[in-house]
Amino acid sequence: MVGGGYMAKVMVSYRRIDGQQEFAYKVEEALRNAGIDTWIDVRNIPMLSNWESEIFNAIKQMDYVLLCLSPEYFESEICLLECYVSRGYSKKLLPIVVPNNTPDEWDNIYHLAQQYEATHGLEHLNFLHFDRGNVVGLPEDQDTMIQRIIDTIRHPQPSKDYDVTVSFKWQHAEFATRIADDLNAAGIETFIYSRHLDVGVDWRAVSWNAMLKAHLHAVILSPEIGDSVYIAKEVLLSRTKNTTFVPIIAESCVNDVEKMNAIIEAINKDDNLKALNKIQWLAPDKGYDAFIANLIPAIQQKLDDRDK
Repeated sequence: MVGGGYMAKVMVSYRRIDGQQEFAYKVEEALRNAGIDTWIDVRNIPMLSNWESEIFNAIKQMDYVLLCLSPEYFESEICLLECYVSRGYSKKLLPIVVPNNTPDEWDNIYHLAQQYEATHGLEHLNFLHFDRGNVVGLPEDQDTMIQRIIDTIRHPQPSKDYDVTVSFKWQHAEFATRIADDLNAAGIETFIYSRHLDVGVDWRAVSWNAMLKAHLHAVILSPEIGDSVYIAKEVLLSRTKNTTFVPIIAESCVNDVEKMNAIIEAINKDDNLKALNKIQWLAPDKGYDAFIANLIPAIQQKLDDRDK
C-alpha cells in the first residue's frame, strides 16, 4: 500500500515456459497475499479477448511492472513488447532474474539487456538475483527475497542522509552487513548495498548520494578489493570531499600473512586505494564483539567532532 491508502498495482511479465511460469505464479501469489493489487495474464485476460489490447490497457494502469528475466525472456517478442511499453509509460520496473539449476547460464543477462532496444538501460537498475540465492553476496532464501520485492513496493527506502557508507566485495557481504546492522542499531545511520537498495532503483545514483552525504566511509579490506571496478571509484568519490575513511580488514583475513600481503599489493596498485594507507587499519583480531564495541564509540566520536 502506498501513501494515502492507495493500493499499488503490479503487473508480472514473464516467459511462459516450464519452471519460469511456476516461479512467476509463486511471486504473484505472494504479492497478492501481501495485499498488493496484481495483474498476470493467466488470471486477468478474459477468454476470447484481444490479448494485446488487454496487456496494453493493463500496463497503463500499473504502478510497477515486475520483469522475470531469463535468457529466454529476451527471445520472446511479447515479453520485449511488455517491457518496451512499460518503459514508454514510465512505469517503475522491478527486474528480477529467475532461479535456475545452472546459475552460470545467467551471467549474460546484463549483456542481453544491452542488445535490445526494449531493455537497453535496464543494466543500470538494481536486479534481484534469485538465480544466485544472494543479495550482493548476502545469502537469502526465496521467501526473504520475495519479501524484498514486497518491501520495495509497500515501504520504499526513504531518501535520507547517512553518517556512514560501507564498501565491500561480495565475498565479505556477511561481515560487512553485520557491521552495518550493528552501527544502525547503535543509532549511526549506515548505508550498505545489501540492505538499502530497493529492487529496480538506479543503484549508482542511490549509492553516490549516500557517499556524498556520509561523513565516514568504511572500506572492507580483502585481497579481492583489487578486482573490483567499483570500490576504487567509490573511494575516489569520497576523496573529493572531507570524508573520513575507516579501513577494516575482513574477518577472514585477520592473522593470515598471505592474505594481508595480497591486500597491501592490491591497494598499492591503485592511486585511489592508496589513500587508505594514510589511515590506521582496523581489524577484529580480538573477536568481533570486542571489535564492534570499540568501533561504535570511535565512529560516534568522529561524528560528534564534526558537529562541533
